[in-house]
Amino acid sequence: MDINKISIKRLAFLQALGLVIYVGLVATLLSYGEMLFGKFGPYVGPVLILVLLVLSVLICGVLTLWQSLYLFWEKRYKEAFTLLGWTICWIFIYWILIAIVITIIK
Repeated sequence: MDINKISIKRLAFLQALGLVIYVGLVATLLSYGEMLFGKFGPYVGPVLILVLLVLSVLICGVLTLWQSLYLFWEKRYKEAFTLLGWTICWIFIYWILIAIVITIIK
């Protein structure tokens, strides 16, 4: 699959979907962390959470910004900002959908 043949809207949709899936996996890991790994001491737990935070920021940045930055670097400014805008819109739409589903389930 050539990334240049994917429309901006579809690429934004896929980037946002990847982010939502990743966040869901991290949330699942945090929810069942104590069951999977046991209890950690007062020092190790916060260190692991902070390292996970840094790793998550990097992964989220790559998932949502890499292609926009590449387009910007290639001086395709309009496409770069359009992709970034659509990605933000899709993330917001996913957030609303997740909030609705959680509200209905409760």
